[in-house]
Amino acid sequence: MKFIRRKKNLLLHLIMAFVGGGCAIYGIMLRGNFGQAQTANLTDLLIHVIIGDDWFQVLYRFVAFLLFMSALAITHILKRFIKQVRVEEICFAVEFVCVLIAGMLPADIPDILGLWPIFFMTGFQWGVFAGAEGFNCSTIFCSNNCKQALFGWMDYFADHKRRSFEQGRFYTATIVFFYTGALYLGILTHLIGVRSIFFQMLPLFGAVSLWIVTGSQKTAEKKPFLEGPQNYRKGVSEL
Repeated sequence: MKFIRRKKNLLLHLIMAFVGGGCAIYGIMLRGNFGQAQTANLTDLLIHVIIGDDWFQVLYRFVAFLLFMSALAITHILKRFIKQVRVEEICFAVEFVCVLIAGMLPADIPDILGLWPIFFMTGFQWGVFAGAEGFNCSTIFCSNNCKQALFGWMDYFADHKRRSFEQGRFYTATIVFFYTGALYLGILTHLIGVRSIFFQMLPLFGAVSLWIVTGSQKTAEKKPFLEGPQNYRKGVSEL
């Protein structure tokens, strides 16, 4: 139990990466889009503007952008005024609600509309669970995580520094949990369809149980990772 308490932030980070992987494959398999980043969404928006074929698609995608960015903005404001543990508590509540909404939406609505709850949910998650162990790390996509894992292992084999080993191990673990979550929900999505998103409740319940059992207030005293310049290390920024 002491180990779990000491590594609570890391374990929460990994569980949320598992959730992020599930949301990624759910959006791609059922809605044909990656519902937790804006690169593809805004690119598709511009394509519809250029072609001029469907202005509702432009509107839907613009709203998706606003939902994602508003979720990030809300978490940023919350972190300025309340404790991190309370922000995490709010994040769990938001994710449960978004999962319920996504699972209740009809399968035949426009794909991007079906992803609106996922955009808000993952934006909120990214704003709250922005890293652990002193590393800035996303739990909702993996491009930068793959790069940082590669650089960590390369630097470790080159200079044998402990921090390089920790970087490689941390980002590799995040990637493994992300794609394990993708495999888990991908199989369920293939078998069940839209309602498979309800199975995201299981890892979320696991995260909440860990958060409660280990004692949120005690963990708060250890200063969990908060996104900001004080925690950025060379080569470890999301940018």
